[in-house]
Amino acid sequence: MKQKHAMPKKYRQNKEVKQHFHPRWLARAVVHDRLNRAGATGVNKVAPGATQSQFAQHWRDNAELIAAEK
Repeated sequence: MKQKHAMPKKYRQNKEVKQHFHPRWLARAVVHDRLNRAGATGVNKVAPGATQSQFAQHWRDNAELIAAEK
């Protein structure tokens, strides 16, 4: 009889949860939502001569500040 091997932790799934969130996606969405509620517009616009928008450059800093609030 073939013996079962335990699956590594990264392959286990929480079957009770219907929707899974990726941490990076969730953090970016939270920061974007906060900016929308604050009335910020055009957060993803890229300035002339720049390669990324200000949001793309600084969303991680904002996410850390939001996480520190809680």
